[in-house]
Amino acid sequence: MTGLRVCTEPDPLEALGSLIGAAVARVVLRPLPEATTAEIDLAVVELADGSVIDLVLKDLGHRASSARRRVTPPFVHDAEREPWAYATVLSGPDVGPDERQVPRSLGRWRPSGGAADWLVLERAAGTQLRYTDDRRAWRDAGRWLGALHRD
Repeated sequence: MTGLRVCTEPDPLEALGSLIGAAVARVVLRPLPEATTAEIDLAVVELADGSVIDLVLKDLGHRASSARRRVTPPFVHDAEREPWAYATVLSGPDVGPDERQVPRSLGRWRPSGGAADWLVLERAAGTQLRYTDDRRAWRDAGRWLGALHRD
């Protein structure tokens, strides 16, 4: 897959450090309760220099419940689909409405010997669209999605 780095290091500090490109001192993971077809963890990553980066780790390893798998089409569970979208469709300087840009994919973390296959993303700042009644935000998001689908 073009433009997507893969790390197989089993240690999360070393794996995330490799994908970020900096030494990692500490990682705190907590599950995202709103996860849908995949397990999603929020990662607070403290770098060796003291700075902190918030990441999202989405497990592409097909651990969705059997009930979810029965009601969603098979392509939804294709582990290559979302990384491909980040590496191709959602990359580049002109992606994203206004000053709000699409979170960047840092790559994939596939711990050796494990069943997990994590897509590692920057965490987007701000309020999730579903939690706001700001009609301008909904309109802007709809326009951006419409333009994305036309391209």
